[in-house]
Amino acid sequence: MPSRRWAGLAIALLTSTLVACAAPQDLTIAEKSVARFHEQFSASQFTAIYAEADPAMQDGGEAEFARLMRRVREQYGDVRTSGLTASKWQIGNVVFDDRPFNGTFVIMAYRTEFSSGPATETFTWRITDGRAVLMGYVVDPESP
Repeated sequence: MPSRRWAGLAIALLTSTLVACAAPQDLTIAEKSVARFHEQFSASQFTAIYAEADPAMQDGGEAEFARLMRRVREQYGDVRTSGLTASKWQIGNVVFDDRPFNGTFVIMAYRTEFSSGPATETFTWRITDGRAVLMGYVVDPESP
């Protein structure tokens, strides 16, 4: 799976202590960021996604990130429709790759219809200074 490198962060955050729903303003910020991500993804603007991502997501370098995102884009195609299916909100500490992270996190699952078919996307955002910064992205095809 092209997004495997970044899957661990999302999983680490999902297994942390979470509360059932996001604070309304944080969820709104993250939802707008998902819409922006989808616009950039469909336009193959991977450099822009990378530039706006959290340093934890930039560890592999811009070229590797763009390569992986191109593979995801080739596999799934354009985003046609997308709907939020679940969200979780956390304030506090998480650990990933032996590195501590502190802050406010929103984890969101979307059922997305791509031009090649449906998939589940999971976004992990860190809410910082009134904006959502991408920390993790996982896309999994739905079984037929």
